Amino acid sequence: VEMMDVDDDTIESELHDLHRDSIIQADMPRTSLVRRASFVVTADVDDRAREVEETAEEDDDDDVEEDADKDDSAVYEKEKPSQIVFDDDAMAIIHAGLAAVQIPAWIDRPPVNLGEKAHGKLKADNWLVLITVFFPLILPELWWGKPRYELKLLDNLHDLVGATNILFSETLDLTMLRQMCRRGRLLASMHDSIQTGDAASSTVKAMRILYDPVSTSDGSPEHLSPIHESAHNSSGSILEEATYSMLLDYWNQTYSPPYVHRAQFAFELMDMGINVFPTRAVEHTNFSHKTRPFSIFAKHAGGSSISFRHPATGRKDFGYIQEIWTQALQGECRTYLIIQPHTRLSSSDEAKTPLRTHQRFKSFARYTNPQHARPQLVIELRHIIAHVPFHRRPKGTYGIKHAITLFVDSLEKGRD
Repeated sequence: VEMMDVDDDTIESELHDLHRDSIIQADMPRTSLVRRASFVVTADVDDRAREVEETAEEDDDDDVEEDADKDDSAVYEKEKPSQIVFDDDAMAIIHAGLAAVQIPAWIDRPPVNLGEKAHGKLKADNWLVLITVFFPLILPELWWGKPRYELKLLDNLHDLVGATNILFSETLDLTMLRQMCRRGRLLASMHDSIQTGDAASSTVKAMRILYDPVSTSDGSPEHLSPIHESAHNSSGSILEEATYSMLLDYWNQTYSPPYVHRAQFAFELMDMGINVFPTRAVEHTNFSHKTRPFSIFAKHAGGSSISFRHPATGRKDFGYIQEIWTQALQGECRTYLIIQPHTRLSSSDEAKTPLRTHQRFKSFARYTNPQHARPQLVIELRHIIAHVPFHRRPKGTYGIKHAITLFVDSLEKGRD
């Protein structure tokens, strides 16, 4: 999860720029804006004196905190809870979980020795990843089915995770806010100039081009000639029967014209305009999509676990990327992903977990080695939603007789 470290000076600078822009554009709010603890609130004039006094008190507190931050040991002793929530056995489970959870390469793993002085103070992004990814996969197992006190801890964690996910999904960076404001003013000015300006003016003509809200580009990839198609596919390997049949079926269900299986090759079919599906494709082990790195399961398990839209139903589904192929056909080079979808728990097994009643964890469980696995399927890059971290658990977890894998679907952040 990517976050930007923003200090107070940066925030003050951003607010100052927004304030300056408002003065220039004469759209200042009627009440003044006062920043308190990274929140912007409106204040009445009568409250100014109280604000000055409170600001002075806050400055004194900040000085004390700044002095304490100079010594990590002092901070550790100061922030150490008075009541022990996790004993040594629980901390051992947490540390093992922090090391075992599978995450994509673009997420920084928090310190696996969490709770010890050695790692120092955690950064904001460490806490965010812990709360939204690691804790929902590790901590419920410690508290589920335990006495009332532990269940209260579980409920509190559930509320914390839910609130954090909501907050993170709605957070706007101040720089982004400033750019949105400036863009809005620019578009409004351009719109007014187009409506009221001289139609023959070169400036107005240029603004019409810039303001056009409809893109003239359809985003289509470059068209490949038959020679380039053949060159690309020939550089790959001959597809095994199972993969070949899946790609052929996917093509015929998704695109046109239809193709026939290589086993049905006959010159008579070619004379009739019926073509045989290419027998070769280029195999890959990884790719980048929307700046995120993805991999096959054999290379990087955390990079292969994804959520996606099922091509046939449009519903959200989950699985591992097992194979990656590129193949050129009908003037376009497409990337195909062979996915092994997960198998849901039975209703009786799912009822044994806390995940059905604590849905704000955004966690769910699937069988690790199902007796009747779902068939593999083909998707393309456009079907990918996000990475899905996971944690494999042994037989007996939550009283389930089979090994299960816990997943947390918290990385899409509003892309659903």
